[in-house]
Amino acid sequence: TTHGGGSGANVASWLAIEGTEAAFVGRRGSDIAGRNRDMELMGYGVDARLVMDSERPTGTCVVLITHKGDRTMLSDPGANGALLPDDIERCRDLFHAGTHLHLSGYALINEGSRKAAMYCLDLARKAGMSISVDGGSSSPLKRMGAEPFLEWTQGARLLIVNAKEAEVLTGRDTPDQAAKVLTAWYPEVVISSAFQ
Repeated sequence: TTHGGGSGANVASWLAIEGTEAAFVGRRGSDIAGRNRDMELMGYGVDARLVMDSERPTGTCVVLITHKGDRTMLSDPGANGALLPDDIERCRDLFHAGTHLHLSGYALINEGSRKAAMYCLDLARKAGMSISVDGGSSSPLKRMGAEPFLEWTQGARLLIVNAKEAEVLTGRDTPDQAAKVLTAWYPEVVISSAFQ
């Protein structure tokens, strides 16, 4: 089956469904998948701010799930992997005190979108917004290294990770031990055991 998704889009959609004003900033291809994701987000009530990329397709992630519920993900960020600071600048009206930024860790992990992600964090800090960030995915997070991620997300109020991402960020192999380390960096930490 084919569904819209991505951690940032999922957060925005769930917030909008619950009645919270939510906007999503990203890039999409000039293809049918991109148009469908744009319409899907708007259908959920999300203020979709998707820049159309004429060179790259809309991002795709193939998720394989075993009978035990274990997942393997094959991800291609496509157009979203080329998110630019200029794309964020076009949405500057979203950055003001009293609002919240949730940043997908994938945007930081992906070298092509990293500058845009850093620009988002900078605008949010300067505006006095609250910030949350998720860990993205454990394998690419491990390749990138914990130190840069922790440094870049300094000042975020909430970190949302699964147990494997928490282990990558802390070197601790139990969620309890990892949480003790992570709360030195973030006032609030959520470590899920699902989707390891």
